[in-house]
Amino acid sequence: NPAATIVDLSHQIAPHQIHEAGYFLKSCYQYFPEGTIHVAVVDPGVGTARRALLVSTGRAFFIGPDNGLFSEVLEQEAGAKLWKIDNQQYRLETIGSTFDGRDVFAPAAAWLSRGVPPTFFGPAVHDPIRRVLALPVKQDEVLIGRIVSVDRFGNLISNITARQVLEFQAT
Repeated sequence: NPAATIVDLSHQIAPHQIHEAGYFLKSCYQYFPEGTIHVAVVDPGVGTARRALLVSTGRAFFIGPDNGLFSEVLEQEAGAKLWKIDNQQYRLETIGSTFDGRDVFAPAAAWLSRGVPPTFFGPAVHDPIRRVLALPVKQDEVLIGRIVSVDRFGNLISNITARQVLEFQAT
C-alpha cells in the first residue's frame, strides 16, 4: 500500500527477547491513532511451525508471530479477536525460510490497510501463546516489581507503572 504511513519504533530490542518486545509494544501502542496496524517481529521461531497472527483489539491491529509477543496486549485488551494468517493470497508468493517479517507479516499488514477484513486471512485463533507475565506485587510495606529491560543508556525499566506507584503510595 503506497499510501501507508510507516513508523519504525525501534530496532533496539535485544535479539530474541520476546518479553522485552512485548513490554515495549504495550507501552507504546495506545498512543497511536485508532485503526493503526502494528507489525511486531521478534521471532526466534522463524521457519518453524509457529503460527502467524493477526490480532484485532477493536481499536488497533497487531500482526506478528504467535510466540507470546502479544501477551501484554492481550492482557490489556480482554475482548481481542485473533486469526491465523494462512491465506496464501495475502502473503508473498514465494516464502523464504528466514524472514517472515518481509514474507508474511508486512504483506498481511499491507492488505489489511487496503481494507481486507481480518476474517479473510485465516481461521480464528482461540489459544494464542501467552507468556506468564510477572506482575508487581505488594508485600508488607514494599512494592516489588521486575526489571524488564535495560535501554542503551543503562536505564533500568521495570514493570511497575507510575499509576501503580501512586496507588501504592495512597495505601
